[in-house]
Amino acid sequence: MLQINMADVMNVIGSLTPYLIAIGVLFVLALIITFAVNKKTVKEVATRKIIHSESWLVALVGIVVAVSMMLSGPLATLLNNATLTKYMLSDATVSKANELAKEVQSEAITMLKNDDSNLPLSNKKVNVFGWGSTNPVYGGTGSGSMSDQYDTVSLLDGMKEAGLETNTDLSKLYTDYRADRPAVGMSSQDWTLPEVPADQYSDSLISDAKSFSDEAVVVITRVGGEGADLPTNMKAEAITYKNNSKDYDDFQDGEHFLQLSKTERDMIDLVTKNFDKVTLVYNGANASQFDFLSDYPRIKSVLWCPPAGQTGFSALGDVLAGETNPSGKTSDTFVKDLTKTPVFNNTDGAATASSSSVGAFVYDNVDDLAAKYTGFTGQENTVLPSFVNYVEGIYVGYKFYETAADEGLINYDDTVIYPFGYGLSYTSFEQKMGDVSHKDGKVTFDVTVTNTG
Repeated sequence: MLQINMADVMNVIGSLTPYLIAIGVLFVLALIITFAVNKKTVKEVATRKIIHSESWLVALVGIVVAVSMMLSGPLATLLNNATLTKYMLSDATVSKANELAKEVQSEAITMLKNDDSNLPLSNKKVNVFGWGSTNPVYGGTGSGSMSDQYDTVSLLDGMKEAGLETNTDLSKLYTDYRADRPAVGMSSQDWTLPEVPADQYSDSLISDAKSFSDEAVVVITRVGGEGADLPTNMKAEAITYKNNSKDYDDFQDGEHFLQLSKTERDMIDLVTKNFDKVTLVYNGANASQFDFLSDYPRIKSVLWCPPAGQTGFSALGDVLAGETNPSGKTSDTFVKDLTKTPVFNNTDGAATASSSSVGAFVYDNVDDLAAKYTGFTGQENTVLPSFVNYVEGIYVGYKFYETAADEGLINYDDTVIYPFGYGLSYTSFEQKMGDVSHKDGKVTFDVTVTNTG
């Protein structure tokens, strides 16, 4: 029995377009020659027949070549996949894989803040705010993207699995506002951040939410990945973005993608005015700009939940409920102002240097090395050799902040919010280093770690 993935079919049809066009052109040319010969009423019937035969023979040969190329090229993989014996993973294997994915995500979720022991949630009922709560980020772009052919555990599903009951009226507000996530991929990007404007939260909705629970979780999401550099200026002409309101712009000129939009900030204003215990869940792969946290003392807790894959959001529910201890550590440095970082300024302005790439400066004296390539849209592009000037030298990433502070270039506490390797726990530990001994070129010492929480 043929088993065909429709997504693969659509991709193959797109790749067949040049061949189908060639076949069509050959067929039309043969018809034109046939009618042209008939119209000129060549006197010799034999001559007319020869011309007809030759034109259609040439067209037939060309069509056969095109069909052969299709069968041996784009169609080959599809036909093989459709006719080969299918081997499916056993239920036991799938179950173990899901368990492993959940374990991996539980060790990746990082607790950045937890004032007054706000987490785990003390109430099993919780209001979940933010459009991203109903449409979270599961993966990245390019090789890190997710296939919609497979079922996923959503963020709200993960909370439900952990025994948490969420406010369905809030969730309905978000799904009614927009059901799909704007597409960000390697071929095109829509950087729109859907978020319900604060004036669309009715008084009764907020009143009912306060009656439902005194716990509030705010979800902020960001997409990022291969082949789609994050915008450093959301008002740039090349950026596709749709505002959430006609009354204001979500971003001002010069503001970047990892800042809060005005609609997101208005939503956080609304939540923090009505709830004393607020948890922020940041669902994204990139180190976001958390400069706003100091403006909201009612945001007691902050969790960084990277894109969770198919089943990873089950781990988030367990962390919020206290079934799993958050043990992740930051894999990058979270700074107060990304625009003042070396990486931002190493690549800033590159959009004006090259229309095809952000983050690379193009040489202006190597026209003879220009290369052409066809992009995902089929459009031919010309590129020149480019470079990035890492002004911090070998001290790339977190190493810059450590050394720059020692050398007096920056004030570390004023620059960094959460350092590289940082992450809180539901418990606390005490470490005590023992005596150091030297013998046979080896340095030995013991460290005693005590769980004091």
